[in-house]
Amino acid sequence: MAQIGKTIDHKVPILKEDKELVTMLADGMKGNQIAEKLRITENKLASELMILRAKFNCKNSLNLVAYFLRNKIID
Repeated sequence: MAQIGKTIDHKVPILKEDKELVTMLADGMKGNQIAEKLRITENKLASELMILRAKFNCKNSLNLVAYFLRNKIID
């Protein structure tokens, strides 16, 4: 059984934008703050986060941040 967001899959490309968004989450920014900084709507942000969570097999944003930290993708 696959573990959620446990280890990095080198086949999955990690974009600069992925790192930027997850870093903002890790820094404690709220959705509306992130959306404003990225100049996108909160609905677009929610959609992007859903895609990112699926891309890295993470159930929620906390798992996503933990995955990026565990795999040293962000500091």
